[in-house]
Amino acid sequence: MGVRFALIVTCAALLGAACATTPAVVTPSPSAIARPSASGAASLPTVDQERTIVDALARRGVRVTAVAPTKFDWLFGAAAPHSALFNATVDGASAWADIHFLSTPLKDLSACSETPPARETMFTVKVNGHVEASGGGSVTGSLGAATPMYFLSDDRYFVMTPHAGLRDAIATALGLSTPPCITMSTPPAAVAECHPTVAQMAPPAEALEFFANGSSTPDAARQQLKTANWYGNEAMWVVLPPNGEIVGRLDDKIPPYRVKRGFVDYEARQLDGAGVVAKSRIGASYGDIGFAAGGPSFPTMGCWEVTYTLDGTYPLTFVLRVR
Repeated sequence: MGVRFALIVTCAALLGAACATTPAVVTPSPSAIARPSASGAASLPTVDQERTIVDALARRGVRVTAVAPTKFDWLFGAAAPHSALFNATVDGASAWADIHFLSTPLKDLSACSETPPARETMFTVKVNGHVEASGGGSVTGSLGAATPMYFLSDDRYFVMTPHAGLRDAIATALGLSTPPCITMSTPPAAVAECHPTVAQMAPPAEALEFFANGSSTPDAARQQLKTANWYGNEAMWVVLPPNGEIVGRLDDKIPPYRVKRGFVDYEARQLDGAGVVAKSRIGASYGDIGFAAGGPSFPTMGCWEVTYTLDGTYPLTFVLRVR
């Protein structure tokens, strides 16, 4: 059976429960709002499906430590006949992702995460305008803390995880993107009070040249970058959207360029709501100076204050409007 003997362990029935043979997952476990029925429940992935995930993540430096049943095996019904909870180790920390293997593309898929003030995170997955919920519920599930749930999908997979690092690894390894969130909206009055960062500072020449040379038309890119919305300090620089606004995508990254050596951590808080992006470190694939590939994705639309730090110092804080 290969991988399956090594990875499937006997765990408690609850999703995310710690196993005696694997590190405990310390982040909150998701809960379905109602108890799923046994009918239509998905089975565990095939050996080939499991191997595809394990090998793809291994190429990104992520080790899968266990594969177990998920409480959301009913999600999508016959459209997702196989699903599992993949426990993994990312940069030395335990993480998990709920992965559903699709037999047919999902029509008009949307997925949203919301953390009301002083409450746990609730998340809603919709297909063709209908909420995926067991027992007639109005939301799909919840997390046991105010931690965002992130989503990824394509015609083959649907993934949900509260771990930004594992989300980024899966997105890159499997070529997935964030589905739209069409049920969440920011009140117009709150958006009007948002003041995105529009700095248009003069960047270091090395940062400008790096981004220009990464374009297929470097000369044209160089001219555009000279008037771009640059923002930075003595340690790192970013190119912000022209008006400080990200439109239509919650997962657009704003990668930093480092002019001092070190590794970048990011975190964010929603200024017009209770959303948070937990502190995470951008991976070391580009070394400890120059370009760093990564940055926060946002669980909801709204006004977000983002902070980058370099090894805990040189904070670079800016505001984005995400809509």
